[in-house]
Amino acid sequence: MVEYVDEDAPLPPALSWAFKVRKWGNPTGGGWYDWPAGMMRAAQYAEYVHRAYSGYRTSPGKTVEWTKQYPDAWKLVSYLLEERMRRRKAKKHGDTVTSDN
Repeated sequence: MVEYVDEDAPLPPALSWAFKVRKWGNPTGGGWYDWPAGMMRAAQYAEYVHRAYSGYRTSPGKTVEWTKQYPDAWKLVSYLLEERMRRRKAKKHGDTVTSDN
């Protein structure tokens, strides 16, 4: 998600789904019961992450105020930033990067 916002990486599938639902409604044509298994939760989480990180990125020079105004979003963003640093460090040292390590 961070790479999508910061580095023009491809749009993550769950976020793509969330954007489509927000713009055009349910693409399955039915209610959310017709969604593929797990997609509703994945789309919701992707949208939360995108909203929090985008809010952080669009507040340059006002980061302290933003973190005070949105403490829960800041917890998520700080985790994302730490995870990105960990992955970059691991990649630099040739380590395998997974979500578990």
